[in-house]
Amino acid sequence: MVPPMQMIPARGRPLFPRRVDERHLAERSLAKMVRRAVPVIRWLERFIRRRWYTPFVATKRVVGVIVLLLGACLLVPVPLSNLLQALVITLIAFAYLE
Repeated sequence: MVPPMQMIPARGRPLFPRRVDERHLAERSLAKMVRRAVPVIRWLERFIRRRWYTPFVATKRVVGVIVLLLGACLLVPVPLSNLLQALVITLIAFAYLE
């Protein structure tokens, strides 16, 4: 829920706790993740098309509010009740990345 809370005021970049911010990925690990992710992203791009233009700051804030609300719904302690919300957050992430 922290990233959407930072998207709402339209920050330029995410702010992480010092412990997370100081942690680095090894170059080999990052290259391995990219090699695995690129074919999946290319496959997904066959279905994802760019839609109409919207102002970036306004869109960022709206997406932040929606993901924050969905993230709050993930806290409901009913078994399997958060599956749909997690799927929607994942789809929003793919759409936002595109």
